[in-house]
Amino acid sequence: MHKLIAESRSIRVALLKALYLALHADPGQGWVWRRELERQAGSAIDFELNYLSERHYLQADGPKYRISATGIDFIEQEND
Repeated sequence: MHKLIAESRSIRVALLKALYLALHADPGQGWVWRRELERQAGSAIDFELNYLSERHYLQADGPKYRISATGIDFIEQEND
């Protein structure tokens, strides 16, 4: 169980980092397609996207995702 939790957390952080970089590169948009996030994660990401959405760490627009201000704050705190 501990391994599953650690892997899920690692995927969530990686997703947020990818979304952070996308928004930083294109502040006017910053949307990333779900299939690109799945490709980067190398696995299914339904659980992780649902969790991040419920925590308001990201925004969804159909199959596209963008990091929210809350998600940015989380990633920046992780790197302190």
